[in-house]
Amino acid sequence: MEIPLGNRWAKNNYQQSKVELEKAETVLHSMARKIELEIKEALRGITTNHKRIRVTQESRRLSQKNLEAEEERMELGMSTSMDVLAVQAERAAAQTRESKAIVDYITSLDHLDRVLGTLLETYQIEVKERTEVSHAIQEVRSWQ
Repeated sequence: MEIPLGNRWAKNNYQQSKVELEKAETVLHSMARKIELEIKEALRGITTNHKRIRVTQESRRLSQKNLEAEEERMELGMSTSMDVLAVQAERAAAQTRESKAIVDYITSLDHLDRVLGTLLETYQIEVKERTEVSHAIQEVRSWQ
């Protein structure tokens, strides 16, 4: 005895395909939101680090003025070499903070390039064929 199944198989197949399509669309939307969030975070990092550079530059400038004033006070006998050394240390710390802000800014620019997928273009790097790259990697490893 045969029982006709009709279109059940086709309907089930259609329903399964529909569910898989909805899952794929959900994943796609999720990835799009993640990428958008990563780009916004990278841009926020660039903005923040750019502001840090301006602030630390001003801090360094003021610490330099402070050092010059302290050295002048020492020449007039109103300050000691220890006071000058303390102000020099403050200026060195300000210079270090400025350098770190600049490095962080450059790093945040690189992060944006990575998120956008433009890092190689930004630094004008061309990737040769994989076989040449593999050969170069093996050659470098042989140096060790």
